[in-house]
Amino acid sequence: MILEALQYIRTPCRAEFRKLGFLHEAIALQARHKRLHSLWGPHLERCKELIRKASRLCPQHRQVIVLGSGILSEIPLDFLARQFKQVVLVDAVHLNAVHDQVAGYGNVEMIESDITGLAVQLVAMKRRDRELPTPQPSIPGLCEETDLVISANLLSQLCVGPLHYAVPRFGFSNEQYIEWCRDIIDGHIGVLFESGIRTCLITDLVHVERDREGRELKREDMLFGSALPDGAWIWEWKLAPVGEVSRRYSVTAVVNGFVNFPYPGE
Repeated sequence: MILEALQYIRTPCRAEFRKLGFLHEAIALQARHKRLHSLWGPHLERCKELIRKASRLCPQHRQVIVLGSGILSEIPLDFLARQFKQVVLVDAVHLNAVHDQVAGYGNVEMIESDITGLAVQLVAMKRRDRELPTPQPSIPGLCEETDLVISANLLSQLCVGPLHYAVPRFGFSNEQYIEWCRDIIDGHIGVLFESGIRTCLITDLVHVERDREGRELKREDMLFGSALPDGAWIWEWKLAPVGEVSRRYSVTAVVNGFVNFPYPGE
């Protein structure tokens, strides 16, 4: 905990991103990955397999953009750097460990960006404001030479930071927050589709809580009712064993992966 606190203090991060909890989440993810690496292994390898397949199917290999590059745990960086002329890693925060990994590549660029367009709007909001800000989804780095966009375990996480900031500060109803989250998710889906670029989309859809005997206790829709088309690769991710988030239950995620979203698997 002390090391994580020091990392939080020392890691450069835009003020509005800190306020939305992006830096805290990045550090927490890094710590969870260290604890659960072996348990997460099959999921991480499946993600890499899907990304490699999507990359090989590209007619050209000029630029690839990775949205939600995170700590690079599910990103085959070396493969992408050899496959493409340029690799662009996009996330709100790039931890020092990521900078260290990228340092050996001359064709990898990092962009720190809030792809929902909400961080600045939320921080500027007043408590008396009557409406939640409208998402302004984007794909940073997109250009004519982009041949592949990867949305990596990002879709279900887009609402976490905005909710973390907004719920304690503003008096909107649960229904309003749910509709807002659906708009955030649909905005990202829309901007991927409208780009016209081959897209590899990986996202968890549902989280299932099970007790020590394996009985299902709860099933949570991580996309707030937004639907994805059929045709995806589907697998389970053992996200948290008993004792990680609760002494009573484990958490398993159902994951969808598209080699070329939104079209059926290739």
